[in-house]
Amino acid sequence: MKRFVRIIGIAGAVLLSAAGSALAYLAWRKPDMRPPSSETIAATPERIARGEYIARHVAGCLDCHSDAYVDRFSLPLKPGTLGQGGFAFDEKLGVPGVVQAQNITSDRETGVGAWTDGEILRAIRE
Repeated sequence: MKRFVRIIGIAGAVLLSAAGSALAYLAWRKPDMRPPSSETIAATPERIARGEYIARHVAGCLDCHSDAYVDRFSLPLKPGTLGQGGFAFDEKLGVPGVVQAQNITSDRETGVGAWTDGEILRAIRE
């Protein structure tokens, strides 16, 4: 019986050590990221309309990157908050912890206004 308990204890210690090592690796590892491209995108009215269509209806970007009424059916977006970020997925929605969508407005200080086109493309793609 003592031998069985010792084997279980050693196996538990090995598993705990492996799990701790894996967590440490994931915590300190930096994500792989390519440098941003030097590509520039012309802001034509057609491209802006297409981007708005994709963000609102296809990809649903604004569903998370805008504030919403959490007490209403289907979480309708609050007027005037499109793209400003701040919507928190938390305990009120049944999510453990807090995941919060960031600002994607064109503001130069708090949004992506100072980013190059290549940096925005990399953020979307990666």
